[in-house]
Amino acid sequence: VKSRVMVSKIVFPEKITFDRASESMGVADARSMLPKEHASITYEVSLILPMYNVAPFLKCCLDSVFSQQDISLQRIIINDGSTDESLAVAHDYCSSKGYANVIIVDQKNRGLSATRNLGVSFALAEYVAYLDTDDFVSPNAYSTLYRFALANKLDVALCRSLVFDQRDLEFHEFYDSRIWDSLLMGNRQIFTNVWRNPDILMLEPNANPRIVRRSLIVSRGLFYPEGLYFEDLPVHLRTLLCTESIGLLGARHYMYRINRPGKITDQKSDIRFDILQIFDQTMRLTEEFEIPPVQGARILYSLLRITYWCGTQTCLSDRYRFFTELGHRFSKIPEGWVERYKLRHRDEFGQMVILWALRRQDTKLLFAISTGTRPFFKLGYYLVNQRRYGVIYRRGMLAMKHLVRIPR
Repeated sequence: VKSRVMVSKIVFPEKITFDRASESMGVADARSMLPKEHASITYEVSLILPMYNVAPFLKCCLDSVFSQQDISLQRIIINDGSTDESLAVAHDYCSSKGYANVIIVDQKNRGLSATRNLGVSFALAEYVAYLDTDDFVSPNAYSTLYRFALANKLDVALCRSLVFDQRDLEFHEFYDSRIWDSLLMGNRQIFTNVWRNPDILMLEPNANPRIVRRSLIVSRGLFYPEGLYFEDLPVHLRTLLCTESIGLLGARHYMYRINRPGKITDQKSDIRFDILQIFDQTMRLTEEFEIPPVQGARILYSLLRITYWCGTQTCLSDRYRFFTELGHRFSKIPEGWVERYKLRHRDEFGQMVILWALRRQDTKLLFAISTGTRPFFKLGYYLVNQRRYGVIYRRGMLAMKHLVRIPR
């Protein structure tokens, strides 16, 4: 990993300016850079909190972070050039209580990836975690993850998440709940890896509900691609591929906030095109790892879900171009991955049609499906082409029920 020159300032508990910081820096170097009182503490987990324009939600996040029980937690808050009151809120919160186990770093806006990567430079603990500051965690999140990882010598420990809807103030199951259920099979925890249980590659690529050994991050270069949105996927997959020591905890500790004003990834804009570069970075994993079709099919599952969703969130004027570029990429996915995917997801009609259209680079069909249009002739051709005669019969009978009132 190359050293990156940058200017950042610690603004709490004292003011220190740095003109250098490298993600590959050792703990001893990091300790020498930090305030003496802060660096003298022995930490079990280093928590990196990127902060950008989250003032209305920040106190909730910090309350959850500073109420963590039975854990020596290093808190690294990095203000990424916020234009609202986020920095002031964080500074006032920490100043009023005089914490020694927290630093606040201020920098010009560089994006979430660069902010997370910088945080690793200041991390002193054996394990590192990330927490987006519009989200929050349960009071025993990090103590539970740390003790689980420590007792079982894990490189990576993951927990489940809940969705917190800002509109109705209710909690819902997270998007990968079904996959977690199938992985755990009623157990409270399991120890696994991508070779023993490839379905872990289908988990939602969220960087936050986990802890990762710092030495693994540095030695395997598990840093986030800077300047891009949807940055989690290649790092998530690479993390799982490069270690056999992974644990899954069935407890729900991470609370992911949705439907809040200003959330960048909720916007329909050309930021969606970043997922194309993320796709390319993900496929470059095949250059480093020998990925058999069984595991490749799970990676294809994650790629298909996130890229097609991004396509549906582009502006209509950009959508043809997006699906054209995406189809070009899907046409090059290894055939073994595709065949394994088809075997596993044969009954998921919508996903199978989308994959078929992407592989054929049928932009018109993808556009039509993404706008809610149902091109029956195209879909019928797909079913005949794939010899899905059972589906044709069932869907035909369903359509007839809507057209003809069948007496009981």
